[in-house]
Amino acid sequence: MNKFVNFGIKSVLIACICLGLAVVIFAFVIIYALFSVLAPNNVLKSLKEIYGEEFEIVEDFGAKDAKSRGLYIVSPKNNKDIKFKMLNTTKYRNDNDYSAQRTKYYIERCEDKTLLEGVNIDEDTFTSEGVEFLQYTLSIELNDYDEIEEKTEKAYKLAKYLYSQNNKMDEPIFLDVKDMISLISVHCDTDKSLDEEIKSVRYDYIQTLYVNNKKEELQKIGQKEINEIWKPEYLELIINGKETTVIVIYNSEDKTYHILNIPRFLNQLDEVEILKKGMFSQEIKKIKYNGKEFKIVKGSNNGKNNDDVIYTEENADNIFRKLNCETVYDYSNKKLYITTK
Repeated sequence: MNKFVNFGIKSVLIACICLGLAVVIFAFVIIYALFSVLAPNNVLKSLKEIYGEEFEIVEDFGAKDAKSRGLYIVSPKNNKDIKFKMLNTTKYRNDNDYSAQRTKYYIERCEDKTLLEGVNIDEDTFTSEGVEFLQYTLSIELNDYDEIEEKTEKAYKLAKYLYSQNNKMDEPIFLDVKDMISLISVHCDTDKSLDEEIKSVRYDYIQTLYVNNKKEELQKIGQKEINEIWKPEYLELIINGKETTVIVIYNSEDKTYHILNIPRFLNQLDEVEILKKGMFSQEIKKIKYNGKEFKIVKGSNNGKNNDDVIYTEENADNIFRKLNCETVYDYSNKKLYITTK
């Protein structure tokens, strides 16, 4: 009798184990099938987030797993002639050469060959996880300050051509300064006028000379010209003769300095009394300075001239004026001296 009972128990156990294995295998198949459907959709979603365009997969090489890995050949929906690789390496990262492939595509089909005169095309590759991707860079040599207007205009026209072919393009056309490390460029999606771009390049060129310590080149330009165009990227703030950890950053767009950390600056002023802080953030909301109260508001002033409000992104001179501080700019030593009253 016991033999029959034991046999029955064993049979039930074996049946349960087999059933469990079948459920696991079935679940694995379902998950894999779902992943096979969803992975390409994740790839297309990721590309749209990066480039702002719709894409479709031309070829799927598989090799997918639970970490979303897979290699695909993809095309933008509005131009099936452009094909590029995308390697979905992790859930949060992918490698692709769409930017390079679309730039190459439009450059090779440019009918106005004058746009390409003097343009250096650097075509190379890089490898990620054994997959080779295209690198494609456009640059124009900028050998002298006096060439800025001509070379910027050339880069500007080429950028406008590329943007006319695809208004999602934001690739840079680099202006390579001779024998120097520089990142001067004109982007395809620039919203600046040509004159504004030229001014911007002049500023970046002088900044590059300073960074590379090219004193002779700076002397050729002349201090008067430099003073009209360029200011140091940052200045250290000296308050009543005391050094601080506060700096002001130069904005070449509005040609003014901005205090990098307003709360730190306010804490350096002996006369400041903090009246209100955020309940959770502890951000300074209201202060009293020399008998006058000021609200501290995040953002820029957007043209408003409220003398009882300090905006965290308004230019430094406005803030110093509201606080009745005297200022002395020492550009050569990268210092800004302020004296409180």
